[in-house]
Amino acid sequence: MRRGLFVLTGLGLSAFLVALTGCAGSSAPVRLYVLTPAPEARVAPLGAAVPGGPALGVGPVRLPGLLDRPQIVTRRGADEIDAAEFHRWGEPLAESVPRILVENLAALRKTERVALFAWDPAQAVQR
Repeated sequence: MRRGLFVLTGLGLSAFLVALTGCAGSSAPVRLYVLTPAPEARVAPLGAAVPGGPALGVGPVRLPGLLDRPQIVTRRGADEIDAAEFHRWGEPLAESVPRILVENLAALRKTERVALFAWDPAQAVQR
């Protein structure tokens, strides 16, 4: 009887140690990403803006609901997506996409008169 109890205790302890080592493993590090302006917008000289150039309005910008998450989402096919658990956005896309659109348009159109919705009425952006 003692030998059976000894064997069961040894098996239980072994199972516990195996489970414990499985939990002790390290997971992949989370990588954070941010959107940046297009290369053409980054190299545009700041002083190249045309005074009184065209006034542009951006927005409202609405993103699909499936992008409203920190994980980076990619399409696998027409009806399937993947959410990368360890690859995440450093800021909400609902904030970064409109900001980057404004930066790109301002640099590429050579104007400082680019406004994000809801813009200031003094900027005279026409619908």
